[in-house]
Amino acid sequence: MGAYSDIIGAIETKLAAFATANTYPMAWPGVSFTPTAEPYLMGSFIPAETNDVGISFGSANSYSGIYQVDVRIPKGTGTAVSRTMVDNLLTEFSRGSIYSGVITEKSWASGSFDVDESWYSVTVSIRYRSIA
Repeated sequence: MGAYSDIIGAIETKLAAFATANTYPMAWPGVSFTPTAEPYLMGSFIPAETNDVGISFGSANSYSGIYQVDVRIPKGTGTAVSRTMVDNLLTEFSRGSIYSGVITEKSWASGSFDVDESWYSVTVSIRYRSIA
C-alpha cells in the first residue's frame, strides 16, 4: 500500500469510528448513499503536492492536504444540531491529534450554505500532514 492509500485509510478509519460513536450516518466517496431526514456527514479527500523532506534520493516525503467533512442538515430544523456536530468534529480532529502516522495541523469550519431545496451544509476542513 502507498502513502496515498495509507493516509486516506487513517483519516477515514478515525472518521468512521467518530461517526459510529456519535451515531452520525456517513456518506463515503464512491459509495451509494441515500439520505433520510437525519443529519449526516460526507467526506472528501483533497491531497496537496508531495514535498521532499531532505535533498538525498532516499529522504522522506512530506504528504499534506485537506480532508473535508460536510455536515449536512435538513432545512427547517435549525442550526443547533449542526453546531454540535461541527464542534464534535473540530474536537476529534484538533490540532496535534495523531492517528496512524497522520497528524492534524489545523481544523476549521466554514459558514453554512444551501445544498439544494432540502439540505444545508457546513464544511469542516482538516489539514493533515504525514512524513513517510
